[in-house]
Amino acid sequence: MQGWNGRAAGAFSGYMSKLPAAAELQSGVSLSMAAALAGRQQILSAAYADIWTIGTKTRDVLRAWGTCDGETATVVTLSVVGVLATIVSEVATLGFATPELVAAGAAIGSGVAGLAGTFASVDLGGASVPRIISNMKVAIKKLIGAMKNENDMVNDLLGRVAARANQSRNFISIPEPDALYTVEKSDVSYLETRNGFYDE
Repeated sequence: MQGWNGRAAGAFSGYMSKLPAAAELQSGVSLSMAAALAGRQQILSAAYADIWTIGTKTRDVLRAWGTCDGETATVVTLSVVGVLATIVSEVATLGFATPELVAAGAAIGSGVAGLAGTFASVDLGGASVPRIISNMKVAIKKLIGAMKNENDMVNDLLGRVAARANQSRNFISIPEPDALYTVEKSDVSYLETRNGFYDE
């Protein structure tokens, strides 16, 4: 645009000058939201797998208890614990770490460490059928607790995204360059006036 003047030229130049910052903000918000949605999906998928594992493992433990088979493994490890940390790590590895993901990633890392100690595994074994069933209920409660905690982490990430979008609301979108649109169907003679583009 160097050397070009006029209302339309100025509108176009102003629009282009704001575009890089707006595109960076929009990209950051989009990537953070994509990571949050992927996190929700992975939490749900892992929870489905975990509830299936808890059920089938409880069945196996009950069968083994009835036959005095001491070789049946009784410990269930919850895969839902840590899925968010994996996603944040993958995003960072790809070089797409946004300020929200970096901040949320730190919180998720420490949060998952706490979850691992509280929710990571449960022993379904027991000396009686009521004890085995009770341990199954404990495993399900742990699964629900882990899901709630990880969903809270996703909510925290989305909250950071919303806060950044609100803080940058004057920069994340660019007003339409009206002066440029008004000359869209103008002829060359009009475009060369001060309302369009002219070369000093």
